[in-house]
Amino acid sequence: MIPISTDAPLYHYPIATVSVMVLNVLMFLAVGLNPGVEEIEIDGSRTQVSEPSGPDEIDRGKGWDQVLKEEEPNGNEVNEPGFDQFEEEWAREQAGQNRVRRQTGFLHRNLCLEFGTFKPWQWVTNNFMHDGWIHLIGNLVFLWAFGIVVEGKVGWLVFSAIYLAVGAIYGFILQMGTVIVGMDEGMALGASAAIFGLLAICVAWAPANEFETIWFFGFYGGLTEISILTFGAFFFVKEFVFLGLQGFRMSSELLHIMGFLIALPVGLWMVKAGHVNCEGWDVFSYLQGRTGQDSKILKQTERIKKEKRKRQKEESQAMTAPSQQNLTQLQSQVAEALDRGEFELAHRLHLRIASNNSSIQWQQSELHRIISGYLKAKRYTEASSLIQTYVEMFEQDRFAMQVALMRIWLGEQKPRKVLKYVKGMNVAFLGPEQTAKLKPIVEHAKKMIEAGVIEIQND
Repeated sequence: MIPISTDAPLYHYPIATVSVMVLNVLMFLAVGLNPGVEEIEIDGSRTQVSEPSGPDEIDRGKGWDQVLKEEEPNGNEVNEPGFDQFEEEWAREQAGQNRVRRQTGFLHRNLCLEFGTFKPWQWVTNNFMHDGWIHLIGNLVFLWAFGIVVEGKVGWLVFSAIYLAVGAIYGFILQMGTVIVGMDEGMALGASAAIFGLLAICVAWAPANEFETIWFFGFYGGLTEISILTFGAFFFVKEFVFLGLQGFRMSSELLHIMGFLIALPVGLWMVKAGHVNCEGWDVFSYLQGRTGQDSKILKQTERIKKEKRKRQKEESQAMTAPSQQNLTQLQSQVAEALDRGEFELAHRLHLRIASNNSSIQWQQSELHRIISGYLKAKRYTEASSLIQTYVEMFEQDRFAMQVALMRIWLGEQKPRKVLKYVKGMNVAFLGPEQTAKLKPIVEHAKKMIEAGVIEIQND
């Protein structure tokens, strides 16, 4: 099964996931695509390292055809060796005293995880090495599927720390394990262990969410949706079964299981410690039968719906309010809406109430709070009309409101309207501080006109 998409909620772009994929490709092109070959010729007690000029050019020493043609210093040919000498030479070759061994080049060997040695940098670098295109592409597909889920919940920085930490811990355990058991030959490479670690974290954080996967069975195949928990369990059991069939020896299946088991406690701890918010979709909520019940998104949606129903009820009551209803009670609904911070509702309630009773006028404090609410929400169109109403009705804070109104017009590219409004003001009643505040507004409007700003009139 190959995962191609998921329904798990994601809150961050896969910046680190893509970066890790690109780094894997670059490492493969730089080192893995042509790892180089070193030849070690061993002849008795003599060891020699040489670099071949080509992949097939192996100097295996002198063959028998060369030995037969060698000449002594006096120019006479060496006598053909007898059967006993031939048998002795053949036995020595079979005993490994005259052989050539090929191994990967220096750079490739020092970036992969060598067994039976202590090279800490390899704990990290081996997670970016691959042995062939199929190995690389297969890992990239699964890295993308699992990486977007993990990074989508915690962001690029935490994702990077998790990926590198899981890979490094796996590398440390594996290399130190081979030192302890005395396994001094072989090496490991590939991102599979770290990727299986990401799968384990997906299981811990989003077990009830689903992967859309492509599946193949012989000549049959198709698309299917499968929960992340089922997907993770399937691959873990598959690796364990194949590991058992191989006699629980060193293999890629063992390395995959190691990565999974290293990362799973990390994912569980991050949920318990509150370092990741799974919105109630984590494995603990899943096992307790409360999947999604702790979701902040669901709670927020329910709260919005409840507030909307309450607002509609209040508006309906205001619309159908009988004319004899106490004016104080009607206006209290506006005050209650403002106390809750619902300035837009308060505005609509006042308009509805005023439409039924023309004697109802704005209260200064209420209108001031509604204007402030619109300005904080950057809803300047609604604010500008109410500011003009405020300036006409009330004296207190009139100049501050006028300044706010002119700044809104400047933001709407209406400098001529600003200058016209300033001409209509009685500047004789303005104090020095007010005049100083008004001056830069006027200068800004004039500069806009000089710059050729085209004023759009929509009122």
